[in-house]
Amino acid sequence: MLVSSLIGLIISTFLSREGREFTFNLKPLKDLQSFSFWIFLTSIVYYLYINVGNWFIGSLLDVQILAVYTLAFKFTTMFTGEAASIINRMMLPVFSHIQDDLPRVRVGFQKSFGILAVVIVGVGSFFCVAAQDYFTIVLAEKWAVYTELFISLLPWLTLWGVCSAFAGAQSGVFQALGKPSRWMWSVVAKCVLMLLLVLPAVRFYDALGVAAVLGSVSVAMQFVRYFILSRMLQVSVLTIFSLVIAPAGAGIIAIAAATLSRGLITSNVWGQAVLANIVVVVTYIATLVAFSQFIYPNPLHLLKQARTYAMGKFKG
Repeated sequence: MLVSSLIGLIISTFLSREGREFTFNLKPLKDLQSFSFWIFLTSIVYYLYINVGNWFIGSLLDVQILAVYTLAFKFTTMFTGEAASIINRMMLPVFSHIQDDLPRVRVGFQKSFGILAVVIVGVGSFFCVAAQDYFTIVLAEKWAVYTELFISLLPWLTLWGVCSAFAGAQSGVFQALGKPSRWMWSVVAKCVLMLLLVLPAVRFYDALGVAAVLGSVSVAMQFVRYFILSRMLQVSVLTIFSLVIAPAGAGIIAIAAATLSRGLITSNVWGQAVLANIVVVVTYIATLVAFSQFIYPNPLHLLKQARTYAMGKFKG
């Protein structure tokens, strides 16, 4: 990370249109210190929160269970995290640019968070279903004894992955509005709650207990942050909840439909995999379309705008 930052500094200095001179002026660093300090602490606490489950499972259980847990964790968080990073990387600079215009920040958050919820829940639902097929087909008999454990971990860790993606979007608003300390303390509270629950969870329910704690704590903190955001943005907390209710419901319905569809038509594992993955995608999209009037921004309106924009570019 240090080497990457150094290379980026050198390249940006050479490519900058303005002149740059070497200086010992530390005033700009002092101005950023109070802001960046909280972000630095947040990254440390968040690292502890992400890895504490691995540490407890690795120390209290066996390496095979840790391997299954790690595989399930990667499958349910890697893709949602990658999808979220595209939007999240833009949110901090955009919100920072309009931070003095609260109405614009409010509208910008609602639109971006609404789009993020539709995308992230959809991606999370798909890979929650696809992960089971990967485990049963690719790993096959060698890991067959852990199939039930792997499948039981997926819903909880998918919940954690989706909430983590949401958290990345929310952190940009906290930081842009000059409240990084509030965000850091919310992460600390989540980490403390996790530490209090994870030890009894791993002792009584093994890896499943850890996954359940991760998912449950993440959902609980989403509720807490929605109340904080409602005060910061001066908007009703129900307005923020409404941005995620419809996508979350569509995701649950899609996963349930894909799960129920397995074995109904064929007993072949490849056939079940294809069927389940088609069902989860079709069901999720169909549910979103059916309840599009309750979703903000309306996905059908977004598609129409995208089509109009693409046709205009094509004709131009």
